[in-house]
Amino acid sequence: FKKNHMENTCFICGIDRFTLDTKGGGFSRHKREDHCMWSYLFLAIYLNEKDPMMYNGWEQHVASKLHTDDFSFVPSNTAIVLREVQEREEAESKLLAEQVASIKELQLSTLELVRHL
Repeated sequence: FKKNHMENTCFICGIDRFTLDTKGGGFSRHKREDHCMWSYLFLAIYLNEKDPMMYNGWEQHVASKLHTDDFSFVPSNTAIVLREVQEREEAESKLLAEQVASIKELQLSTLELVRHL
């Protein structure tokens, strides 16, 4: 079970392979580019080694989270690539609903014209 989970779930966000392969541009690409676990490790080490007086805004935010063992800055069950797909699907659904409403209006006006004949 553990091996299967490790091979089919993103270590960072917890999203499964099937979802990322079908809606997220590919599981391997996602793990390599979007949520590379080594990048998160590098960030933790980088912040640990950097002088806190030299932190920029986001570094200060993440460092303070790490200092209190708060990992809420790490995406959990979410990924930008999936949000983009969801936004596109919602826009397409809205457009489709508008088209259906337009057709319905046209149908009603056509029925009124036929009744007056």
